[in-house]
Amino acid sequence: MKKKKIKWGNLLKLIVFVFCIGVIIHDFYMLTLYSFISGKYVGWTWFGFATFILACGFADVIYEDFSNQIKKMSAIKGSQHLK
Repeated sequence: MKKKKIKWGNLLKLIVFVFCIGVIIHDFYMLTLYSFISGKYVGWTWFGFATFILACGFADVIYEDFSNQIKKMSAIKGSQHLK
């Protein structure tokens, strides 16, 4: 059986990605459903808006990196299959 190596950098990126998605979902919940359920108006603060934009940016960059890694791995697997 072949041992698989853990890429610790990718694990850290995955944790940051999940955190960013959590921030984005929380912000959308607070701006939409929470206001509807509680009857209280909730809006953006400058800090909240900045963290939302940063979370979207980090999530996008990490997603693109994972997407490129998957494409590269599938290309390597395909070329090995042809040999």
